[in-house]
Amino acid sequence: MKREIKLEWCENWIRATFSKMLPYGTGIERGCFFKMAEKAGLYIRDTYGSPMSQALENLCKVNTQHDADGNYLYTYFQKIKDGSIVVGKWILLLMTYIVMGLENKLFFYDNKKANNAIEWIESHCFHTEGPLAPRPLKLELWEKAFIACIFGIVDKNGLRQFREVLLVVARKNGKSLLAAAIEKYIWQVDGGFGAKVYNVAPKLDQANIIYSNVWMMTTLDPEYQALKLALSERDAHNKKVKDDSELPRLRQSDLYIPATNATVKKVAFIYKSSDGYNPSAVTADEIAAWRGDAGLKTYEVFKSGMGARPEPILLSCTTSGYENDGIFD
Repeated sequence: MKREIKLEWCENWIRATFSKMLPYGTGIERGCFFKMAEKAGLYIRDTYGSPMSQALENLCKVNTQHDADGNYLYTYFQKIKDGSIVVGKWILLLMTYIVMGLENKLFFYDNKKANNAIEWIESHCFHTEGPLAPRPLKLELWEKAFIACIFGIVDKNGLRQFREVLLVVARKNGKSLLAAAIEKYIWQVDGGFGAKVYNVAPKLDQANIIYSNVWMMTTLDPEYQALKLALSERDAHNKKVKDDSELPRLRQSDLYIPATNATVKKVAFIYKSSDGYNPSAVTADEIAAWRGDAGLKTYEVFKSGMGARPEPILLSCTTSGYENDGIFD
């Protein structure tokens, strides 16, 4: 005989659970919402229209349409709720967590910061190979919501709320291209003076994929091409007439902008000698393939190195993998 589950119990449990998790921003990391609800005796696996599902609906309903303001987080959430977009339970859980946090003012949404990142990426980032190259990127709604979550959700001091981000997508869905676009924005705009961006992977060839995409996007950018042409003038002695320190350049060891001392580098696993890094942003590529001890130590070295930065970001991106007992597990 199944136990009766009341809607009121579910709503009270959700409020209590999220009020504990949200201030630390680690609700998802502490375990699956539905698994917790099941252990609490308030959810039966593989049931739909249950009191727990109704409680989620009641507490997370969004009544205002935000398309006009370009609030892609709310737009994405609404389309999930009305069935226009079909997602798995993990994405639904994550979006519910975010919307509840915003509505309860446990963190805040800066529409300008979010849209600045989205609009800049669509204006200055490009497809680098295949039939769509060299056209500008046109982000899908889920990608806009993802970027809005990274750059638009802030704490009470206006600083980035989420600083460790995991992106898991199927193959050939533009993972590396999206990561390169985010890197380029941090390198050239968001990271500020002295920005240090790192591409990290078990092997240098893997780390080079996103790194090379960042540079290719840069050379395809009409703004870069116009700036390069304007600063190319030389005098009779073949010396540069104008200061070209604002021009991004490819050096043997990194990508570099002299005017802001900002760099992008690629790094393979060298955790034993990597304590000197001071990253603004790190992309951990194909993290599902990072083997246990070396992968974890490399991740922790770069994460701990971000301590002096006011708004660091550690973006882990991957497809599903087969590595057992790795950091992804």
